[in-house]
Amino acid sequence: MRDLCFFMRSALFCLATIGTSFAAAPALQYRTIAGPSELWVFSSDGILAYSVESGAVRRVVLDETAETDSIVDVWQDESNVLWVSASSGLYSLDLAAGTREKVPFVADQFTPGKITADYDYVWMASGHTLWQFDKLGREWFSYEIPSSGTQGVLGLYSDEDNVYCITASGAEAFSVLDEKWVSYPLSTGKIAPGAALRVDSDALVFVYGSTVQRFIY
Repeated sequence: MRDLCFFMRSALFCLATIGTSFAAAPALQYRTIAGPSELWVFSSDGILAYSVESGAVRRVVLDETAETDSIVDVWQDESNVLWVSASSGLYSLDLAAGTREKVPFVADQFTPGKITADYDYVWMASGHTLWQFDKLGREWFSYEIPSSGTQGVLGLYSDEDNVYCITASGAEAFSVLDEKWVSYPLSTGKIAPGAALRVDSDALVFVYGSTVQRFIY
C-alpha cells in the first residue's frame, strides 16, 4: 500500500500526441478478461464467455427478470472476482468458483456508474456520489464528489489509500483514511468521454484517437 503521498507531491497530467491513431471507442464498447478456464468478453450489450477447453461460447445473463440490461463498467479485483456495474444492479462474478451474486443496494434507486475495486472495497461513481461497498461488512457508504463536471466521472481507480475520480477537466482524489478530497485540474485540454482507461505502475493512461493523457498518481 502506498502512503498518502499525494498530499506531499504534486500530481501531473502529461499530454502527448502520437503518430499512430488508436481505435478508440466509448467506454466498455469492447473488453476482454482472461479467467482460469474462460475468456470473458464484455460490451455494453452483454457478456460472452468462451471456454478454452471446449471452444464453446455462452452468453452470460446477469438478471433473468430484466427485459433489458446495459453494462456500464467492469473491474477485476485481486481475488479474481469480476465486479460488473449494469443498469440492473451491481454484480460479483467469481471466476474461480463460477458463482454469481447480485449485491443488495442501500438506496431504492440504483444508478450504475464507473467502478473500481481494491482488497477491501468496491467503489462506484454515480452522478455526484462516490459509493463505497465494504466487501467484508457488506455495507454501503456514500461521499459527495466535489466536482464531477457535466459529463460525470469518466474513470475510477483505487490504490487502496486513495480513490481517483477522473473527470473531463482533471482528477478528484479521495483519501480513504481521512475521507477528504484533493483536486488535480488538467493543465491543458480535456479528457474525452470515450477515452479508454489503462493502468500502469504509476499512472492512469487515457487513450482517445491519436491522443494519450497520463495522470501520474
